[in-house]
Amino acid sequence: MVAGPVIDELAQSYDAMGAPVLFLEQNVYDPQGIRIDRYHDARGGVACGVPWVIVDSGYGVTCGYQAFREHYRGLVDAALAHPAGAEIAAQYRRSNNNIAVEATVTNRSGRTIGFDDWATIHALVYEHAHVVHTDRFVRAATQTELVEDLADGASQTVSLVLASVPVQNWDEASVVVIFDYRPDQTQSRFEALQSAIAVEVTPTPTVTPTQPTATPSPTVATSTPSPTIELPTLPPNAPRIYLPFAAAG
Repeated sequence: MVAGPVIDELAQSYDAMGAPVLFLEQNVYDPQGIRIDRYHDARGGVACGVPWVIVDSGYGVTCGYQAFREHYRGLVDAALAHPAGAEIAAQYRRSNNNIAVEATVTNRSGRTIGFDDWATIHALVYEHAHVVHTDRFVRAATQTELVEDLADGASQTVSLVLASVPVQNWDEASVVVIFDYRPDQTQSRFEALQSAIAVEVTPTPTVTPTQPTATPSPTVATSTPSPTIELPTLPPNAPRIYLPFAAAG
């Protein structure tokens, strides 16, 4: 038995239950962002064969050949029973293949979280496409660290930019934001506080006033005919000028 079909089966099962579970795949030979580092941090440098699997940034971790269905379901169910430690409100704007994400995280962990805890906010773009082994593949990822301490109940907003994302079909793409940290500063393992699907913000249509069509001046017939004066006009399909989309990182 191989892991890919089992993961897709589990994904469909959790979707049918309405459970907040998202299975994402990356190519270990071409990883995006630093999510693969979370696997190594959780494993503590112990070598193991593929597939490499982390749940909630390292709350659960496993690798190699095993009873995939039972083991993976056990890891996911344990993570679902673990209380979230934060709230996330995220949105994104897209211009061609460029993504600008804005995420607001609110600390609900009961403690202050900050730079010393390696608190990090990740943005991943994934596509519902069968690229390697499963039906949800990560196309791009980036991250930023919290540079200021975040007290319990406090919020902080960050911006992230992903450029030239190689999505094949944007109708099948989504953006997910993950907020994680090291719960124990003496250990390398990370743990996700929360994750959320970002909402796309569509640009407001630009309304351009229609240019009035000038009426040509009439020709006046005299002994010496006056020339006809034609005022310039804009055709109905004249090009409009739009400002380029820009986002600050």
